[in-house]
Amino acid sequence: MDQRPGDSFPVVDVVGPDRPSLDAAGPPPDAIGPPPRDQQAPDAAADPCAYGVVELTYPNGKMVICLNAGNAMDLCHIGVVCNSAGGWQLCPPADYLANGGASTPQPLPATLGGCIRDNGTLTAPTPGICSSCGYGAAATAEIAWTCSSSAASSGNGAYVGLMTYATCNRVGVNTPSTAGYWAPLGPSATHTRVVCCR
Repeated sequence: MDQRPGDSFPVVDVVGPDRPSLDAAGPPPDAIGPPPRDQQAPDAAADPCAYGVVELTYPNGKMVICLNAGNAMDLCHIGVVCNSAGGWQLCPPADYLANGGASTPQPLPATLGGCIRDNGTLTAPTPGICSSCGYGAAATAEIAWTCSSSAASSGNGAYVGLMTYATCNRVGVNTPSTAGYWAPLGPSATHTRVVCCR
């Protein structure tokens, strides 16, 4: 095998008696390199993402954002991106807040495992996804308030989940305990990013 200028790995240039052969098994492993990370099977003990790649790791290492590029999913399906065999899960609201979501602005919109309006009923963020990913109409109500000015946003979706956000908001109910860097997410909205916790 020869290394040519500009090559990032050795290439097989000639097949002969004293050179590697290109048989049914393909070129030697060192000639092709590993598959791209997003095409490899996850390491059940280490990799937080069952699909895609880690785009961001929070400082304590217990929370990451996985990017599943090119495969946007709704709230009911995106949890499969987290490597459950390795102990990772779609991050519930309390874990998100405890691992940095209460104090760290997040400009990357990523789905969280929480619900603030289920079948029309508004609540503080609850763990798990809403009971439906359908839109469903409900009475228009205030569903989020900015932490700094308490300016409200309204919505009429019967099912509303959560996503990370760049500014602090109180969601579901307007109390200090619901403040974090998050925002409402309609369950049928799709994302390629998900927050996974362990």
